[in-house]
Amino acid sequence: MAEAGSAPVEAGAAEQVVNGGFEAGTSGWRTNDSSTQELAVVSGGHSGGHAVELTTKRQQTAVLNDGLNTVRATKAGTRYTVSAWVRTDTPGISGQVRVREEQGDVPLTGSTFHLRTEHWTKIAFDVTAAYNCSSMDLNILAWDLAPGQSLQVDDVSMQEVAAGAPAPAPAPPSGTVFGSSLGQSSSGGTRAEALAREECRFGPLGIVRLFDDALPSSWSSLETFKGKSLVISFRPAPADVLAGTFDEALLAWFNAAPRDQETYWSYVHEPEAEVARGKFTAADYRAAWQHIARLEDQADNEHLHSTLILMGWTVNPASKLNWKDYYPGDGSIDVLAWDPYNDAGSVAGPSTYPDPAQVFGDVIAVSKAAGKPFGIAETGSRLTPSDPGGQGRAAWLTRVGSYLKDHKALFVAYWDSAVGVGDYRLTDAPSAAAWRKLVSGRE
Repeated sequence: MAEAGSAPVEAGAAEQVVNGGFEAGTSGWRTNDSSTQELAVVSGGHSGGHAVELTTKRQQTAVLNDGLNTVRATKAGTRYTVSAWVRTDTPGISGQVRVREEQGDVPLTGSTFHLRTEHWTKIAFDVTAAYNCSSMDLNILAWDLAPGQSLQVDDVSMQEVAAGAPAPAPAPPSGTVFGSSLGQSSSGGTRAEALAREECRFGPLGIVRLFDDALPSSWSSLETFKGKSLVISFRPAPADVLAGTFDEALLAWFNAAPRDQETYWSYVHEPEAEVARGKFTAADYRAAWQHIARLEDQADNEHLHSTLILMGWTVNPASKLNWKDYYPGDGSIDVLAWDPYNDAGSVAGPSTYPDPAQVFGDVIAVSKAAGKPFGIAETGSRLTPSDPGGQGRAAWLTRVGSYLKDHKALFVAYWDSAVGVGDYRLTDAPSAAAWRKLVSGRE
């Protein structure tokens, strides 16, 4: 039985637990059997105004479980200090605070308690991640809890312990930078969690593609991406933009933008379908772009880049579209960016991995003819039927990277998601390794 006590937490610790004080009710927490185990918020916690109480309808081990694993993407060797405060109105309760790493055959780590009084007792211990890209499940158990007994829990914490001064970040690769999109990720979670998962697989991303449904996210909410180049799009309605409804908010956002990292901002990426549906006209779209670009000019920040993002399909003659219909003019646009895919539209998916020039050649030609630098804001390929293991896709990604670097793309973001008509995720080892090399600048 571990002594209930506090393990020291070094400066720089980062809290992993969401709603550990239960001031937001039971959000983020569950039991292992909702039909026989109950959670209720009670007043008078260890700190704050509330705690959570665990009860049961029949004698059993009752479990307070994190709704999503508390640590979603581990780094091997990272140490965490885990703690929780527990009490009961029915002394004689025993249990355990424990952490289980999901990957591999890693023993449970925990600390046992036996509550002989009604006083709050702190349970604390340290745990170290054994694997990269695993997750950690945090539970508080009450063993053999009977009806009429209860366990109260408050101030649950799992803090990453700083390991001294961090190593200096590697210098970003020169030339084209590679990264991932965090939009509509099928893996769910917050942006920070999605970034952690992507960087577990590919290493530190050179570029991150972000999507906002209305106004751009505040810079305080984007602290996770500090020091990274961003491609970020937002989409208030053109009529509202032209009415000046968001001038103050947009100007404040541009003024607050970092001056030590590149931000490629875009207004309503891929507008083609919305114009075709009559949601707004191409003329209003261009005028709204010009309006926002004038606001950005007032910020006088050379690291802000107005970036028009169109579908790769738009420059294909078969589309019968004219990319210039959406172009607000040279004075409003710094960068042209595109979303070309290997056979994005079909339900069946691609049958081959074509020469990169077939996928990217037209958008490069249009960009160069316009006299604008270009980037690839989204791209990807599903696996072909003859390539279930991904070796063919890996070789294709390597060719794509070389081709785009040779043509001096500013950035390339891979659409690492499974939405819409198919699964583009690089979950096979060969494809993930190929993209990791491009992201690292070693390919």
